[in-house]
Amino acid sequence: MSQPIYDCIIVGSGAAGGMAAQKLCRAGLQVLMLEAGRSVDYLGKENYKHKMPWEFKHRGFLSPEEKKRYSYVANAYNKHVLADEIQNPYTTPPDKPFVWVRSRCVGGKTLHWGRMSFRWSDLRDGYGVDWPISYKDLEPYYEYVEKLVGISGSQEKISHLPDGIFLPPLPLRCGEMELRKGCEKMGLKLIPNRIAVTTKDYAGRPKCHFCGHCSNVCETGSMFTSPTVFLPIAQKSGRFTLRPNSIAREILLDENGKARGVAYIDALSHQSYEAHSKVVVLAASTFESTRLLLNSKSRFFPSGLANSSGQLGKNLCEHIMAASITGIAPRLKGKRPSYPEDGHPGGTYIPRFRNVTDRHAKFIRGYSFECDSGTDIFPSYAADLPGFGSSWKREIKRIWPSIVSMGTNGEVLVSEKNFVEIDPDVKDAWDIPVLKIHLEFGPNEKAMVADMGAMAQEIFKTAGVEVLSFHKGPLPPGWSIHEMGTARMGNDPRTSVLNSFGQSHDVKNLFVIDGSQMVSATCLEPTITIMALAARDSDYLIEEFRRGNLS
Repeated sequence: MSQPIYDCIIVGSGAAGGMAAQKLCRAGLQVLMLEAGRSVDYLGKENYKHKMPWEFKHRGFLSPEEKKRYSYVANAYNKHVLADEIQNPYTTPPDKPFVWVRSRCVGGKTLHWGRMSFRWSDLRDGYGVDWPISYKDLEPYYEYVEKLVGISGSQEKISHLPDGIFLPPLPLRCGEMELRKGCEKMGLKLIPNRIAVTTKDYAGRPKCHFCGHCSNVCETGSMFTSPTVFLPIAQKSGRFTLRPNSIAREILLDENGKARGVAYIDALSHQSYEAHSKVVVLAASTFESTRLLLNSKSRFFPSGLANSSGQLGKNLCEHIMAASITGIAPRLKGKRPSYPEDGHPGGTYIPRFRNVTDRHAKFIRGYSFECDSGTDIFPSYAADLPGFGSSWKREIKRIWPSIVSMGTNGEVLVSEKNFVEIDPDVKDAWDIPVLKIHLEFGPNEKAMVADMGAMAQEIFKTAGVEVLSFHKGPLPPGWSIHEMGTARMGNDPRTSVLNSFGQSHDVKNLFVIDGSQMVSATCLEPTITIMALAARDSDYLIEEFRRGNLS
């Protein structure tokens, strides 16, 4: 029996892959989606978030053996959607650790992402390689994403943080109101976070009920995920085929060097298969898409598919996280919050203020603060309080609503030192060569960290918040889970892998639409921009497909 030839194969089912699937299926294309992980019944029997910690063997934490298998974000509630790192290893230089957080499930990291959703802007300084597109190119696609996904937020009229189409913003908690007073004295703004969580019933999804378990897989669909928003649209078209447990190994080429499909391995049986299509779209995440391209060597592309520029794997960028500070707002000690603050899904945000109009003497680009208040079922600040037993527990509860915390997100510059490559000596459980990740923070990031720490302490002091703990940092590379670049877009095929629509310069029917295509990182979370780029890329793909330019 002959195999079907799909119009398009999409590798990956997360933010970018889901966006492309619903776009292409709506336009009439027959789409096959390959997802390396399994389908998860996260709205039903595989949702554990309302179990109490004592119902788990290790009180909600991982066992010592499990800690060897999963990344730092894992716990008893979400480990089933994360990659097993023994089966899925990666390597780094001995003196340069990198934390790579991965999901292996339908929906990818959208099942447990941070939900922060900011539009990027045209704030640029001339350093490095510029983007081939502007904010105006992406503006209508930001609007498209916001209407489809549902973003809560407030209109603030900040030039470098464009407003969007928002659901009602999340309310500020008591500690955040105290922190805002200090920010206002310093000429800084503190605003409600812009979060992909419904604050009212929206498009068939209920408003958030403030259970406080967003990162442990939302069971109501109030938090945006690809399987709750994108994939049902694709499935409803009747032109969508989802194949989970399918690990892409190589992009197949025809005799003319064009993509003709994907070779993949069944994750359960370890059997090899091929799927054929007229167009191939990679949306497996920044590193996984690049890994697949680097492993797809041929006589046409001996150093990796679509790599005539030599830029594939290079230009890696991400975010640096530092200046973690926690304190007590004295006026709130012993007060009772007006609503369940521990279930709040968003927090607040201090937008970038460095290198916006004035130039900082020691570093370029900038950072932002992510703020929080209150606590959760395992108060992290408890370890910083002296005592033991019932009196210690009473003190923890007494200061609960007064807890305020902040952390930072700063831009990591593109550098020749930061790149990924294939490690020829290590393979995963399916005999596929793995990535070796090279990333180190440079002088600009280190100068930024010093300023982050100084500003964090000044904000707390000005707000009258007593410092309970302060960790200058930074956290290890990769901790942000915001890796970008490695197959960047550009107008010049000699210096970029993709054009401004995610299309390979070398292989016209090959698209890469995830974070790989980004040119720089900014200090803003990338997911909504990835979705906007994927929507724009998909519209271009559809038009080129209809014109016959991809055949």
